Amino acid sequence: MPDTIGLIGFDNTEWTNFSSPTVTTIVQPAYDEGYQAASILIDSLKGTNEQIPNQILKCSINWNKSTK
Repeated sequence: MPDTIGLIGFDNTEWTNFSSPTVTTIVQPAYDEGYQAASILIDSLKGTNEQIPNQILKCSINWNKSTK
């Protein structure tokens, strides 16, 4: 790795920095995901249907040596 194949994981867990090579990860906004999910659930229970049930949240990439 990364000459023949690359590796990308989800969530920036601590072990990714201790592996060799270090693993590139997609960092998801966990707090925002939970907040939006709770808002959608509460909205659904109330029956107001004000929240959009499918949302796209911004993620970031923590580039490391498992990809070029």
